[in-house]
Amino acid sequence: MYRLFLIRHGRTRIEGRYKGLLDVPLSPEGGKDALSAAKIIKRVLGPQQLDVIYTSGLIRASKTARIISREFPGAGRQKYCIVEKMDSLRERDFGKWEGLRFDEIANRWPKEFAKWVKDPFKNRPVGGEPTARLGDRVVSALKEINEKTADGQNIALVSHGGALRVMIARLLGIPYKNLFRVDFAPGGVTLIHMHEMGKSPVAAFINLYREVAE
Repeated sequence: MYRLFLIRHGRTRIEGRYKGLLDVPLSPEGGKDALSAAKIIKRVLGPQQLDVIYTSGLIRASKTARIISREFPGAGRQKYCIVEKMDSLRERDFGKWEGLRFDEIANRWPKEFAKWVKDPFKNRPVGGEPTARLGDRVVSALKEINEKTADGQNIALVSHGGALRVMIARLLGIPYKNLFRVDFAPGGVTLIHMHEMGKSPVAAFINLYREVAE
């Protein structure tokens, strides 16, 4: 068994919008979200350390990962915990909806948005990435991570709300139509115990974040 911490990036300078592939930076509050995530992980691990942090290459995720990494010492000559970027952990491409507020999308594409919210598997953002394709991408990332991981290790993964919803659905067998029943707050931490080296994942907790943890 190994531990897999799933972490959503911290808050950005444009909250309340579909950011998708837009490469927007963290806000000052987002840095605090990252430190809060590190604090939660430390509480779980106690004297143990993180072995590696995998992250989306988008700056809001990679910056969150770097902030977390500085809270954990590295092995050997490595000063901090290793951070590795994986393009497959990037957020969904939201197509024409990227950068828009939810009410703007609902006003411009009322039928499409209503269908998307009702069933995000059968429907997709206008011009955006289908959920099935996103699912295949994040599962590919999980398989790659699983192959690199040894028994007993502690692994963190920093990604995005949409990608993490699909990931947790695939790990726990949640139907895609219920994606929006799982929330991931900025800096929220989810812990999966990967029993049998990923063959039997069990959620220890989902979406623990600063206001809940303190």
